[in-house]
Amino acid sequence: SLSIWAAEKRIRYDNLWYEPRSCGLTNSLTDLGMGYLNVGKLSHSIECLDKAWRVYPCPHNTSYGLRLKLYTRLKEYPEAKDVTTKYRDMWYKFKRA
Repeated sequence: SLSIWAAEKRIRYDNLWYEPRSCGLTNSLTDLGMGYLNVGKLSHSIECLDKAWRVYPCPHNTSYGLRLKLYTRLKEYPEAKDVTTKYRDMWYKFKRA
């Protein structure tokens, strides 16, 4: 799928962005995870969500810029329970800050 290809390229060249390993990477991992989920690759999608919160805070807003789109879809799958719990906990920490 085109969305998977584009997200993979954005991730590969993330180090060239002015804010590497921050919200841009989180957005790319979210898009990649959604693409994988849409084509039935659940385990790849879960890996993307697990990587999506392991980034640096964004210099422009001191948060992680975590998006809930992939989390919301994956929390319906029992296989993703551990990862969605970790993601939700991190989102709450920065939502309250």
